[in-house]
Amino acid sequence: MAKLPGINHQRAVKAFKKTGFWIVRQGKHIAMTNGDRIITIPRANPVDAYTMAGIVRDAGLSIDEFFVVMIFVRLTKLPTSPRPYTFFFYNNEIFSLRAYAVKYNSQ
Repeated sequence: MAKLPGINHQRAVKAFKKTGFWIVRQGKHIAMTNGDRIITIPRANPVDAYTMAGIVRDAGLSIDEFFVVMIFVRLTKLPTSPRPYTFFFYNNEIFSLRAYAVKYNSQ
């Protein structure tokens, strides 16, 4: 399992939105749901690694899946270049941005 660093709560919200969650309520914490599960993200920068790991588990994702989605969200925000990123490496595996674009941009 990959070690999960502390993450900015805004980046976490964007990543969870890509996995099908939406914001239900905002205050000192951000409540999100996908219709089946409810998660609560504190507005802290960074969100502690242990707290974030618990939130990811409550969302029904593995740490590795969440990491891949976070990388996907970050790479899709990069400015376009003559050679856009189409693949990235994580845990000695190669991932295609096109596959993740089909999976996560439809939501």
